[in-house]
Amino acid sequence: MRILLGLLAVYWGFNGSFMLAAPAAWFAAVPGAHETGAFNPHFVQDAGIGFLAAATALALAIARREVSLRLVAVATVFLGGHALLHLWDLAVHRAGPSLALVIVVTVVVPAALGVWPLVRARALPGRA
Repeated sequence: MRILLGLLAVYWGFNGSFMLAAPAAWFAAVPGAHETGAFNPHFVQDAGIGFLAAATALALAIARREVSLRLVAVATVFLGGHALLHLWDLAVHRAGPSLALVIVVTVVVPAALGVWPLVRARALPGRA
């Protein structure tokens, strides 16, 4: 579980750092970003801060002897909400299969992987 959360922290941390450091380059590099509207550097950087906050929560969650599920849950609020928003956009805007695949692989699956420790902990006896 620590390795998974660590990889997710690095993934989301890189994304957030890229968004903050080079918002125009991030917008140009991400498939489908231009389909969400005009480039807005402030908005991209705001979202980058959200990704860095989630990555920090995941990193702190694994820094303890026992993984802090509360910190994983905090990260999941942003990452899961972001993934659900993308799924909603896919359903409403009927994106092509290639863009849908990119969104599922780069946004939805990593967010779902972050939920896995919470589901797993809930299934363990004596855990709430």
